[in-house]
Amino acid sequence: MHSFYLGLRRIFTVLLGLVFFASGVFKLMDPVGTGFIVEEYCKFLHLAFMVPASKVVGVALSLTESLVGISLLSGVMSRIAGVVASVMTLLFTVITVLLLVFNPPMDCGCFGQVLHLTHLQSLIKNLVLLVFCVVAFIPLWDGFRPWGSKYVAFGIVSVAVVCFAIYSLVRLPLIDFTPFAPGMELYSGENEGEMLPIRDLSGEYCNDLATEGAVLIISLPDERKISASRYEEITRLADSALSLGIRPLVLASSFEGVPAELLEYLYFADRRELLTLNRSNGGASLIVDGVITAKFAARSLPEPETLSSLCDTPAAELASEQIARGRIVLQSFLLLSSALLILL
Repeated sequence: MHSFYLGLRRIFTVLLGLVFFASGVFKLMDPVGTGFIVEEYCKFLHLAFMVPASKVVGVALSLTESLVGISLLSGVMSRIAGVVASVMTLLFTVITVLLLVFNPPMDCGCFGQVLHLTHLQSLIKNLVLLVFCVVAFIPLWDGFRPWGSKYVAFGIVSVAVVCFAIYSLVRLPLIDFTPFAPGMELYSGENEGEMLPIRDLSGEYCNDLATEGAVLIISLPDERKISASRYEEITRLADSALSLGIRPLVLASSFEGVPAELLEYLYFADRRELLTLNRSNGGASLIVDGVITAKFAARSLPEPETLSSLCDTPAAELASEQIARGRIVLQSFLLLSSALLILL
């Protein structure tokens, strides 16, 4: 009977580890989107002073979730991880009760942008996890004891997750779950896609600029944080696009800090809309006939030859390739990491 109970505890510990690990990785994949989620929670909980640090807090919490999951799956420092997991689950449960009672128009963000749950579904999920915590971690001192190879697995996967987080901070998400994902069609007044609100200096909206022909949108949601060298690169890209017959649109949340060379291409858009279109400050999005074809991070802006080639390739084909590549990488990372932690 005792061995059966220990086996049951180990199964529940592994299930908790998988949930925490996957939840953390999903949120680390899109740090900007995770920051938006934390920002909504800060506003809901009347913690407005934390809004400027929402992205940092989101990444820190997501990294903590991932490391707790790694610890639970490997058994390394499982007592500490059990306490942290239980406290986090209890805290999340209390918050989801508040969400259910007050019903604010926000997503729980339990799994980032990957999976959206209603407040009731989120509460049920947390209650189930609380039961798992009770079975898996009480008594706390009578748990799974790892052997040597588990420490190796713990170290390898922990380093891999940190590298994954760094990659996500400097690149675009592996999979785009926003309404402006590659392959999506922008609203043009004749279809039911998503609209990208663009306005000129007079305040007049001119959204159709992004739906006519080939357009390269360069997003500047935080234009004052872009370096002079980056602006030089953006200017060269805009000029090259124009010479190729691609309309360059530089969309900024304000004109402060934008160099004079870009003013002829400059239009305005909401900061959150810009970050939804492209998660990178200074990133570019290629749109052909109203269909989002490709996206580039600020650190990997395309060469003119690449732009020309992309314009000649069907948008659906490019989008399917990007989506498939991102899914394969993410699924492989999750499966290999979990297998290494459980089986090694």
